[in-house]
Amino acid sequence: MRKRIRGTLLKSKEFIRKYLWARESIARLSDYGRVGANIAEEVKNLGLQYHLMTQYTSFVAVELELVFV
Repeated sequence: MRKRIRGTLLKSKEFIRKYLWARESIARLSDYGRVGANIAEEVKNLGLQYHLMTQYTSFVAVELELVFV
């Protein structure tokens, strides 16, 4: 059984390819960082551009709830 997922991000095969490329690039750069290469800025930029968590970026979840007293 196939389900169709609607959404702007999931519709685009190009976005998925770029997302996977960014994940792989971050993994490779992290390997270079283990041997002393300076990769922090490039990893940070990829993480921010593609909304990926890296060792140099993080995410904060904010729940908005209105309470009337």
